[in-house]
Amino acid sequence: MPKIELERYQDLYIGLERVLRTKEYQLQLFCTDNMVYQEEIVIQKALSMNPLVVVIVSSKLRNTDKLFSDQTRFIFVERKVKEMPSKSRFVSFDYSKAGYEIARRCILENKKNIAILCENTNYSNNKEFIKKALEEFENESRWKEDASSFYCTRKCN
Repeated sequence: MPKIELERYQDLYIGLERVLRTKEYQLQLFCTDNMVYQEEIVIQKALSMNPLVVVIVSSKLRNTDKLFSDQTRFIFVERKVKEMPSKSRFVSFDYSKAGYEIARRCILENKKNIAILCENTNYSNNKEFIKKALEEFENESRWKEDASSFYCTRKCN
């Protein structure tokens, strides 16, 4: 988990802990401070404990082929990673739907000056949101002539 200080991660941890405790499972929390190298260290440490499942929240990993074990199940929350292990799952909010609905509302309310602020679009959740919002703006015929104004720079940090 990136940072337990953030409310969304606290809520996720508390929810997981409550459910797993009722099933008599143990939950071990590792925080990465949102740093890739720390995430790699934490995953190796977690795997050394022989867990049934590893839940990875908001992963920033890119090169995963040497990091994951085929014997362990992984659940990725919020961000997808390339080459996810065979026994893995991905869960998240529907960022595509959110991007579409926000763009739709702007169009219906005839908003002409729109700024979309996000983290880096290298991350799957941000990329999906931006992609769907831009598609919706570009599909709207009255917006086509202004479509170029909706593109943000590649680095949205």
